[in-house]
Amino acid sequence: MEDWNELKELRNTYRQTILMRLKDEDASNVDYEKEILVCAGTGCISSKSGEFVAALKEELAKNKLTDQVNIVKTGCFGLCAQGPIVIIYPEGVFYHQVQPKHAKKIVSDHLVKGKLVEKLLYHDNDSKEIINKLMDTPFITSKSEWRCEIVDESIQKKSRNTSPLMVIKL
Repeated sequence: MEDWNELKELRNTYRQTILMRLKDEDASNVDYEKEILVCAGTGCISSKSGEFVAALKEELAKNKLTDQVNIVKTGCFGLCAQGPIVIIYPEGVFYHQVQPKHAKKIVSDHLVKGKLVEKLLYHDNDSKEIINKLMDTPFITSKSEWRCEIVDESIQKKSRNTSPLMVIKL
């Protein structure tokens, strides 16, 4: 990256790719109906997320959904003990501890019938609440602050080696 304009160009190039995941955006011109994020972090890979992706692709093909569903392998979501983690957009539904054998149920129930696969949703041990969004899990909501990198015109004058940070209080 040589300058901020190059970064902006990169952002614009990939914005269409992540449009379905952005809450307040019109995703009507996206090339697929669903997007499935599958954790490919070290913990999830050791818990068979790669095998899950292979089984998911097979089930999508059997149901003629390959052209309607985009599968994205991601980095770690932070809940390694609950992995492999899968998030399905545009709903943002979060499934945990998925295994290759669950691919068939996720495709038949969630993607085809529009029903959540309740046994794969997060069940909070303390409240006994069933949680279907990653951002609503105690792991995320218990954080008092998050550090996020920001990119803004007001910091263009800073050295490109400077890492601007902002603290978000929850």
